[in-house]
Amino acid sequence: INRKSLADYQKMIDGFHKAGIAVFGGFIIGSDQDSPQTVADTAELAVKMGIDIVQITNLTPLPGTKMYDRFKAENKLVAMNYPSDWERYTFTETVYRPAKMTGRELDEAICELRYGAATQPWVWKRAIRTFLRTRSITTAGFVYGMNLGWKRMAKIQAPKDASILGFKPQNTPRMRQVLDAFKMHAFSKATKLFSPKDGDAGDSDNGTGASHATAAATNGATPRAGTPMPVLAGATTAGTVSATTLPVISTKAAANIPAKSWHGDE
Repeated sequence: INRKSLADYQKMIDGFHKAGIAVFGGFIIGSDQDSPQTVADTAELAVKMGIDIVQITNLTPLPGTKMYDRFKAENKLVAMNYPSDWERYTFTETVYRPAKMTGRELDEAICELRYGAATQPWVWKRAIRTFLRTRSITTAGFVYGMNLGWKRMAKIQAPKDASILGFKPQNTPRMRQVLDAFKMHAFSKATKLFSPKDGDAGDSDNGTGASHATAAATNGATPRAGTPMPVLAGATTAGTVSATTLPVISTKAAANIPAKSWHGDE
């Protein structure tokens, strides 16, 4: 998320909600611009902006990618004892040396997020908020199902975090910020709460939130809890808008999308 574009993002999110469409935001933390604080900042900003489904994972340089080759050349990789280390490439563990923090610091920051997701009563609140913003029971049901699946995953992973890292979240300002992100924030607007900071990068893959953010929106039928989102970055399917589509939509047009144009035969 680029702080300098918050107003544009807010207009697009509001436009999708006005059309009865929920917004899915997938964020990957661990770029050279990120710090341990980035996880809490991203979660809080995304929720207050109105993103209905938020997923945050560790940056993972998968073998066979240019990122893996670059990190290997830069001696950043810490999990190269194959085949046993294959099981560590799960997007829940940092397998390289980040620039502005240690791998453990990043893992602990994301563990705090999973802890919040597992322990807070937020799923139904998020669904209610989606209904208030979209006026669509179908969309609210979809959001409920997706977020319930994420909460179940967090409940499974949180004990593993404690076992592997020996880490239990403490009552710190950052942890309180994470917990705040799981409140309803029914009518909040991020652009009223956040403003660009000096030194923030202006390009699209860094800044406040997470690097390489992915987002999608849908007004489709409610899936079973935990069903993967049928959208990949760069691809569009019926009833969805992918990450690569979002930036090229006119913010004026997005804010004035006729609801019927998205709902088809509903």
